[in-house]
Amino acid sequence: DELNEDPGMLSRSFTGTLKGDMQHVLQRARSELHETPETFHTAMADLRASVEAHNETVPEDRRVVATDADLLRCLRVRKWDVDRALDLLVVWDHHRSDPSSMLSPIDTAVAVDVLSYGFLEVLPVRDNDGCAVLIVPDASRMEAAMAKYDLTTIARAEVWCMDQLAREEATQVAGVSVIEQLQGLSLGLQMRIMAMPGVMRTTRFVGSVPAGYPMRLGTSLIVDAPCHVTALYSTARPFLSAKLRSRLLWVRSSDVPHDDQVARRFHRQRTLPALLGGPLRYNFGEWLQARYREHVGREWVPANAYSALPTSASDTSLTAYPDLPPLITHAGGRK
Repeated sequence: DELNEDPGMLSRSFTGTLKGDMQHVLQRARSELHETPETFHTAMADLRASVEAHNETVPEDRRVVATDADLLRCLRVRKWDVDRALDLLVVWDHHRSDPSSMLSPIDTAVAVDVLSYGFLEVLPVRDNDGCAVLIVPDASRMEAAMAKYDLTTIARAEVWCMDQLAREEATQVAGVSVIEQLQGLSLGLQMRIMAMPGVMRTTRFVGSVPAGYPMRLGTSLIVDAPCHVTALYSTARPFLSAKLRSRLLWVRSSDVPHDDQVARRFHRQRTLPALLGGPLRYNFGEWLQARYREHVGREWVPANAYSALPTSASDTSLTAYPDLPPLITHAGGRK
């Protein structure tokens, strides 16, 4: 249920770039999730009561600490099933309060510095399913981040990034999709990643995301995967659900111009990233700078992969990032 049941239900006019497109995304809440004002208020009240009842039965250090924003994320992922939302919330909150977990809070300045190496970015537009889009533009950039940070810190920065996206109602409703350009992932780099401290914890976390992290998952478009990656996938494939396997789409960049799977997810003249031969150009450093300004309260000086790039203010060919809703502050001081 954490995956979009019918990713093609949005209007064919959706382009991911127009203000009116948001109405198509929110329509999913009313139709697929059966979200109405009555559902909203009733389920929120029931989940609050369930949390209070849960907290009365567990030791103090196991009590759930959550805001209404947290409750809403869990309810939407679990399609307003209060019992399943409570189960998700309990697991999620446990991970957030565990210092060794990938979901343990990370300082914003550290998260921004990790992501400034450019191995993971957010597109300034949505895909045709209404999903926010994470993109791995060049897997080889991971090497520079690994020289400074351990895998646990890198994973926490990635989760921090997804938490920022989850501030948008449209992302809570439609979810997140991923584009991964893996041509630069050499066998040597993959082996170094596998040998890093924390890799087993990270692997276990990734495997438990549907059960322990409130985010709906869209498709993953995997581009130019080298043979050692496909071999690893073949080994893991029997352990993946059929639904998850159906969301992993493997393409070659040379096939992108006429690939139906790509055309179904991106508007070729508006939202197809330059990485895939489309017109969409952007500077992810602008997104990082905006988040740094929000959380830290001062300006971030673009560094590493973004230190010398033009911005949308100086280059009109670059697509600017839309504003995010106000910050969500978790109760108990967690952000």
